Amino acid sequence: MKSTHRTKSAALAALAALAMSSAALPASAQSFTVLEAFGNGTAVQSPRGVLAQGQDGLLYGTSLKGGSLGEGTVFAMTQGGDVNVVGGFSDSTGGTTCNTGLSLGRDGSFYGTCADGKSPFENGTVFSASAASGIATLHTFAGSDGKMPEPGVPVQGIDGNFYGMTEAGGANGAGTVFVMHGDGSVVVLYNFGGFQDDGREPTGALTLASDGNFYGTTMAGGKLGGGTVFKMTPGGQVTILHAFPSKSAKEGVMPMGGVVEGKGGKFYGVTFSGGQENLGTIYVLKQTGKTQTLHSFRAVENVAFPCDGMAMSAERSLFGTAAACKNGTCAGSAIFELTAKADFKVLHAFDPATDGTEASGRLFLDTNGLLYGLTESGGPNGGGTAYSFDNGIAPFVSLSPASGAIGDTINVYGQGFTEKGTKIFFGKTQATQNFFVGPNYDQVVVPPGATSGTVTVKTPSGRLKSIQTFTVSH
Repeated sequence: MKSTHRTKSAALAALAALAMSSAALPASAQSFTVLEAFGNGTAVQSPRGVLAQGQDGLLYGTSLKGGSLGEGTVFAMTQGGDVNVVGGFSDSTGGTTCNTGLSLGRDGSFYGTCADGKSPFENGTVFSASAASGIATLHTFAGSDGKMPEPGVPVQGIDGNFYGMTEAGGANGAGTVFVMHGDGSVVVLYNFGGFQDDGREPTGALTLASDGNFYGTTMAGGKLGGGTVFKMTPGGQVTILHAFPSKSAKEGVMPMGGVVEGKGGKFYGVTFSGGQENLGTIYVLKQTGKTQTLHSFRAVENVAFPCDGMAMSAERSLFGTAAACKNGTCAGSAIFELTAKADFKVLHAFDPATDGTEASGRLFLDTNGLLYGLTESGGPNGGGTAYSFDNGIAPFVSLSPASGAIGDTINVYGQGFTEKGTKIFFGKTQATQNFFVGPNYDQVVVPPGATSGTVTVKTPSGRLKSIQTFTVSH
């Protein structure tokens, strides 16, 4: 565990160097590691939300407390646990309770939301952050365009704009879907709760799927009263794909955390309750709109009530966190896996004193193959932890965006890139315009003859395949 007290400019340079070296070090399979124990003085405290991998290979996240004003931070961390504060939040100049984490934009900056703050920020904000310029408030919600943008991080669409949701506010008080343009202006695309069977109170970030549409969940509303899964076009046309019941021993109730896309147009998610013992479920939504319960949480497993979305590996294993329960008391956290064959495993139960507790935010699957996450409290210093879990997942590459026309420039994130030894293939066609930026980040122009499918990157260390399926648009 590393100290977080450093000079900013020197620390970021050192962090980037450490990330490059640590990324090449293999870790043993099936291992949980506390990378940083937060909670000393004005350092990072109570981290929360999803982490994001930067173009420099570092991991970036947010905290609810800490920083010079004690109102939260954006921080950078190596995969080995060296941490530096990038910037601090202030309720007098922007929002606070910035608890969704971060998403990486194609410009290299990070984007997130804050749930509240002092007037005029009491309805929440959208912000950007970078190591070079710190934190900047991009939009302040007025209530009519949404309130409490807590469902999840803004997601960049194919058009370059950012799409997100608010939990409340809007025309019906039940939340909104919004699009934020490059100048920071926000347009409401959809107001939830506009008719009797509509979804209400969205939860979890939107998912930009391979078909170009967005998918998400609401934890309330719907025809049966137990929440919904919906699809939305970039223009804001919403279709409810499935309505969950308000009570069921077979199906889940109250979907949480959004969905993750699998193969064949299927989407996977969790429900907070419902199922065999009313402890929550893992489900798959098929193209027909019907759901199948893949797993019902049971008391004998000592894991229940999942709140956050899941990460999916290339092998289609699902990884998530849930409450750790024993003898009817839920006072900790745990990591679980559901394999492609629907085998359920509890991978790790957190010790609150050493590992932290209140695991928050969707697990982040880094291109080095490790899962990373945060706990909001507990740990040796009482202020939460950052941790990694090695489940033997092979390194891969990630694409942003995962679709494009011939001649478009695509960002590629991975491990071990070199200026002369990295080759990128779209199907069997090698890209001739490949621009090396760093060991973890390349830019590539989609070449003539490119076909939809897996993108392969050959490096001096080996071959990496994209975790997404790339779609060649026309």
